[in-house]
Amino acid sequence: MIHRMNKTDFERVMAIQWSAYRDPWSLEAIASRAKLDKLTLLVVESEVIGFATYYWFRGTLVCDRFAVSVALRRSGFGTQLLEAVEAKARRAKFVWILAEEYQLDGQLFLKSQGYRGFGRDGRYVFEKEIT
Repeated sequence: MIHRMNKTDFERVMAIQWSAYRDPWSLEAIASRAKLDKLTLLVVESEVIGFATYYWFRGTLVCDRFAVSVALRRSGFGTQLLEAVEAKARRAKFVWILAEEYQLDGQLFLKSQGYRGFGRDGRYVFEKEIT
């Protein structure tokens, strides 16, 4: 199930983020994305198990944070979350998902979902054309 973030979700989103990123955002940064409705949550049995944040850039949906709980990776939940992100991008021509060099599992996942990666200096953009 996908739903908008509410105050009870913040702690879980922060925990997932800490497990996925070496430079996690502050609670305030996550809250500001939620307030702007630029955050998608994946919820199973009332528990947040993944999230994605995004913004629009010149007609492209840019997903700058994408993470699923470590314990639930490789269970199909990342695919569900990615499908929700792509559904938000139906009016866009492309989806870009940002990744760091150390996020090898995420990079392999995105490639398996038809994304093409490019980048330098440890930062990558994975691109997919929305048809």
